[in-house]
Amino acid sequence: MLPDGWRRVPLHKIAEIRTGLAKGKKELRAPVEIPYLRVANVQDGHFNLKEIKTIRVEKDAIERYALIEGDVLMTEGGDFDKLGRGAVWRAPIVPCLHQNHVFVVRPYAGQLDPDYLSALSGSAYGRNYFLSCAKRSTNLASINSSQLKVFPVLVPPYQEQREIAHALEIWTAAIDTEEKLLINTRKQKAAILRKLFNTYQTEHHLSFQKKAIGDLVCIHYGRSPNEIRSVQGPYPIIGTGGKVGSSAHYLVDAGAVIIGRKGSISSPRFVQGKFWPIDTTFYCLPKDGCNLKWFYHLVSNLNLEQYSEASGVPSLSRGTIESLRVKVPELDVQDQIAAILDVADHEIGLLEAQLVKLKIEKRALMRDLLTGKRRVRLSTIEEAVSA
Repeated sequence: MLPDGWRRVPLHKIAEIRTGLAKGKKELRAPVEIPYLRVANVQDGHFNLKEIKTIRVEKDAIERYALIEGDVLMTEGGDFDKLGRGAVWRAPIVPCLHQNHVFVVRPYAGQLDPDYLSALSGSAYGRNYFLSCAKRSTNLASINSSQLKVFPVLVPPYQEQREIAHALEIWTAAIDTEEKLLINTRKQKAAILRKLFNTYQTEHHLSFQKKAIGDLVCIHYGRSPNEIRSVQGPYPIIGTGGKVGSSAHYLVDAGAVIIGRKGSISSPRFVQGKFWPIDTTFYCLPKDGCNLKWFYHLVSNLNLEQYSEASGVPSLSRGTIESLRVKVPELDVQDQIAAILDVADHEIGLLEAQLVKLKIEKRALMRDLLTGKRRVRLSTIEEAVSA
């Protein structure tokens, strides 16, 4: 049931759908080299223009495949999450063409707003449609122009389309701001980390000793899933990817630093409380004179991937880690360094939580606005974002 004034219209009735230029055409007459967009350039709601390739095309074909401002570009396929994704072209490159795996949807003026269409196609409504009719293979899916043409667009009055697009733009801007702030805060933490472990000693005239990591912590192997017997319990099984289940034997009674040892040599993780370690990891427990949180920050600064074995599946040996020699301050200095970096981690955690909250709220708003469950009230939306 659609709201009053809304219609459900096949896309081809309110927009022109254009297919792109195929590569590899031979015997071109009077060819010229023109920039063009590939699937990799078209992201969900934006473009990645860091690498723009060129293609040889006949002069009289340029107009046929040239993008204009306001075109909505959608991908033919790829991974499931890429199906139908698209963004509105603002003409940062002129002229610019598009390849045959990127569709161009050119909305009819006054009937369909480009930003509204881009939001609708990228919403749960759009993705559900594209997945329902896509040709699928393992982890891949694709649509054709015929399926795109009959995409059932939910069409509010044109002015309401523009207001919905503007409302979602407010949330997108808030998310972009939060993401930039998070990136900058992580860079600041990385700079602090390098300073504390590289120049802190000389700046504060402190005496650091060279020690092997094996002198600081006891390093243990995690257990294989076959060894971990399922029992009822409140504690998580932890591997390099995080919590993957709960209930098992081999319970570690205290906090530890987790280091990935097989496959993806992930960044170290600090785990508080009781847990069961899985066999793709080492877990490190502190010896006397070692602040475990300081040790976590120390190994985070070591780039352990450089020590992984080159043959077969990337892996770290316990002996390799134990033998690494590092500069070790007195315990009270370890405490100070850990406290400084904990503050930075806390700030990053707050920003990450806020970013997750904004994205969840935007998805809920998209679902409601793009289906007419809620009607646009921009003043209310602006107040919610600024709160």
